[in-house]
Amino acid sequence: MTMDAIRERLGRPDLDDATLLTCMAEAIAALGLDVSAEDLAARPWDDQGRRLVVSCLALPQPRRELAMPEHHLAVGPLHLGDRLRSAWRSLLGARSTLGES
Repeated sequence: MTMDAIRERLGRPDLDDATLLTCMAEAIAALGLDVSAEDLAARPWDDQGRRLVVSCLALPQPRRELAMPEHHLAVGPLHLGDRLRSAWRSLLGARSTLGES
């Protein structure tokens, strides 16, 4: 299985071979395995050691920018005015009720 197949399984086509091999070497060291990243990459996918290492990879953040969703933060002037009037009335109503007691 090639590095392209590993990238496809991970869903990370943005990773280059060097980055992927570095991540695999770090995972191998953390797991305490006695194999090189290059040897592990050459093994078939059903190899238990390879599946273990790939499942433990700490991958870097994607290089592409994250798309922020659009937010409609602007409130129409009529709605804002209605809200302000309502808030003002509730404050005046609460104050006059407190003053009468």
